[in-house]
Amino acid sequence: MKLNSEFKQDIRASESLNDQRDSYYADVHRRRRKMMRWATTAILVVCSLTIGYRMVQYQIVKQQIAEVNQSVVKVKQDNSNLKQQVTALHDPTYLQQLIREKYMYTKQGEQVYNLPATDPDANR
Repeated sequence: MKLNSEFKQDIRASESLNDQRDSYYADVHRRRRKMMRWATTAILVVCSLTIGYRMVQYQIVKQQIAEVNQSVVKVKQDNSNLKQQVTALHDPTYLQQLIREKYMYTKQGEQVYNLPATDPDANR
């Protein structure tokens, strides 16, 4: 009987140690899971912020591209108008008409009468 009681005491002591070891391992796993959750959360936050920042930058660049495209269209139109003006300035009749209108030049013996501009709102 004495043998059985010593064996039972050893088993009970080992069960107590096993319970302590299992509790220790459970604590370690709980801490590791907690740390993994924190690390995952931190990584997701950093990725979300990075993606958000990149999207804002993308929108800014997209807006700048649209503005530059509008500017290019305007400059091309201005360039076309200027080319037409240069072509028209090589025409002697257009040049003579422009000088007469802008600088009030007259031909010899010609009389110019300045008339008041007609305003459609003046009759009201």
